[in-house]
Amino acid sequence: STQRYFGGIFKLASLKNVSYRSAVVRSATDEGFRPGEAHETSSGEENNIIDLERDAARVDYKRTLAPLVIEFRLPQEFSIRLRGSTGHVDGPESLLGFPPGLLPTDAVGAMRRELRLLNPALVMRDALVHPSKILGAHLHGHHIALKLADPVYPITLLIHRFSGQISALQTKAVDAMRRDVNVEVRFTWPLEGGSHFVPEKVDMSYDGQLVRTEARSEIVVNASIDGGTFDFPVDSAAPFDAELYALGERNHEWHQSRASAGLRLPWSQPTVTPIELGDGVVFLAGAVHNSMAIEQDEGVIL
Repeated sequence: STQRYFGGIFKLASLKNVSYRSAVVRSATDEGFRPGEAHETSSGEENNIIDLERDAARVDYKRTLAPLVIEFRLPQEFSIRLRGSTGHVDGPESLLGFPPGLLPTDAVGAMRRELRLLNPALVMRDALVHPSKILGAHLHGHHIALKLADPVYPITLLIHRFSGQISALQTKAVDAMRRDVNVEVRFTWPLEGGSHFVPEKVDMSYDGQLVRTEARSEIVVNASIDGGTFDFPVDSAAPFDAELYALGERNHEWHQSRASAGLRLPWSQPTVTPIELGDGVVFLAGAVHNSMAIEQDEGVIL
């Protein structure tokens, strides 16, 4: 039924690229005023181009940072280009003053995974090209739950039995505090006309907290795209680190939520500086967060 909704196997397999404009509101988990509540980090427009033939993507941002870490709204305009396993930031993305340039390998993995989860046609097309990724299917109410292999955790697509529309995508991610958490993306499709490859509305939740909403427009499929759309300086391409890339995929929301607040940081923070404050009391200074170790007779409080 999903193949019929996407225009048949031939059309889905021949999907070359998609582009669309999104009105986006982004939030970060556990940053609200109450426990378990997300807080808005930014809002604005994103112009997205995903090119499957070139294994490339580009997102042009025109957003306003919300008063989460700053006391006023800050407008920003910048672009991120992805090509294979490398990426480049062009413009003032960072609130911390990091200059434009190379996107860290783990950040590339995180961003590419998020784009994949937000666009179910890419997941379905991958399953058609690689049938071995189909792990099984079963009835789930009015839906068919189709389970697909994925490098991070299997992806389940909930497909309406009669319309063939993909109502939701479910998978898991890794969270530093919560460990393995549920990720769910819900899709709203056009009632008449429009593109059957790109949903009109997308809502992503992370461990039950709504972290991203999108209202999409100006949807174009299989357009003629200039190859220079994805170009960035050759010397900005860092050596590929497969382990770091996979880490970014697993922790994609940690990366993307902080990036949405202008606070993109590498996941790995290996430098910890111990400062002894007194007998048995040590301040452990980290890059952005700190800890305190207090020795007691029966152990250590951290």
